[in-house]
Amino acid sequence: MQYLFLVLSSTLFLLLTYTTSFNELTINDSLLILFVFCVVISVELVITIMISKFHAIQKNLITLFILINIISFHALFIEELVYLKIYQQVLLLLINYFVIFTFISIVNENKLFSKIINLVILIAICGTLYNSYIKQTNNLLSVIPTSGTHSENIRLINFTSTPNVYFVAFDALIPQSIFNMYFTDSSAPFHQVFNKNFSSFTNFFTDAAPTKPSLNALLALDPDYYNNHKETLFNGTAPSPFFEVFKHNGYEVSTAYWGTYFGEKQGPFVDNYNIGDNTEGICQFLNQNLKSYTLYGYCEYKYFLETLLLIPQEHTVTLQDYVITKLYDDISINTPHVSLSYIFSPGHAPIKQKLTGDELDEYTKSYIEYSKYTVEHIHKLMKFIDEKDPTAILFVFGDHGTFTSNDTDKLTDTKYFIHDRYAVYGGIYPKDRCHKYFTEQNNKKYTTIIQASQMIFKCLSNGQDIFINQKEWNHVDYEQYLYE
Repeated sequence: MQYLFLVLSSTLFLLLTYTTSFNELTINDSLLILFVFCVVISVELVITIMISKFHAIQKNLITLFILINIISFHALFIEELVYLKIYQQVLLLLINYFVIFTFISIVNENKLFSKIINLVILIAICGTLYNSYIKQTNNLLSVIPTSGTHSENIRLINFTSTPNVYFVAFDALIPQSIFNMYFTDSSAPFHQVFNKNFSSFTNFFTDAAPTKPSLNALLALDPDYYNNHKETLFNGTAPSPFFEVFKHNGYEVSTAYWGTYFGEKQGPFVDNYNIGDNTEGICQFLNQNLKSYTLYGYCEYKYFLETLLLIPQEHTVTLQDYVITKLYDDISINTPHVSLSYIFSPGHAPIKQKLTGDELDEYTKSYIEYSKYTVEHIHKLMKFIDEKDPTAILFVFGDHGTFTSNDTDKLTDTKYFIHDRYAVYGGIYPKDRCHKYFTEQNNKKYTTIIQASQMIFKCLSNGQDIFINQKEWNHVDYEQYLYE
């Protein structure tokens, strides 16, 4: 029964990873990781059976195999565990080793307990699979509102003008004042471009962080609705109140990111879900220092396996250029268009890991270097508007801050934590677009991404408000953390 315990316990933790990361898994990932898992378990079973005569060694080895499987297939995905201090990690490993060893000892000595524990794990596996199925299907709402949006706090409004509207989020795009406040340089290359060409908001904040919560919060508009559909709006698995307002006014709606980070499949509630031919999937955002250990190094030899299985890998454009390319592809003369796109540039620091001293200096250099590419993308966006869509509205914003802080700073240095996570850049191009409503909003003490979108809705509808009951997104009073 100890062999069954090895298989079932390892399977459970692999499934836990799958259910928490299913949006990031491609079909190739799912099949190849399952293949790796089967190979690993098979090798472990063969080894443990071969040494079955040496009971003490076998018991310790099975314990070690289970512990390594849990770490490689699941624990390395949990950032809170990865960034624990070394002594805490060692202590946690010893405790888990003792617990697993104890279970195996009891399994070997007590047949009844063995059957019970394996049955419990099997039930947990079935429950995990069922919850995964519910999670992926319960957002397909069958009841379509006869009036209004799916959120009881967001109303439908009628636009008085219908230009194309482009919402483009850049990763960790922060304002010059924040950069000057916390980094060794006074500005990044893109700040000059924004200062010259954009109407920039002052004291601008994101409503949620990191990327997925930030962008899905924008699409939800309402925190109550967001809590039920946290990661299912960008790919259209669930209806977005944000897009519903545009759809009500005859818009075609699209989202774009070169990759499967927001989900591999398009749902029924967006017209276009553009993810291109990037099939990196779960490997795209793995911790680079742990890539060789996570999933038994699957990402290191993924492309070898795909080549072996004759799966093509042809990337026609770069990650950032893909979004620009899709803007040209999706522009329509007869139908107004709104899109939300995400560009991974200039990029945040390793999440949960506080940067100080040399590490902060190194990240600053990296941020400035990658910002040069950010400038190129912004110029391409401006060129697109000027040459192809001169009546359009372009709203560029940061999805979240640079994440150079860690969670403990929330208590010990709250101002730094809030600025680092939530203070972002936001601006409108061209400068004269929605000027009246921009000025009205920017005269307030601060603006969030959702409030900026509310401003754009007012601009399109001659002042109508989409909110029936506008609610706060978090417990942070941004008025206490103004930086400009």
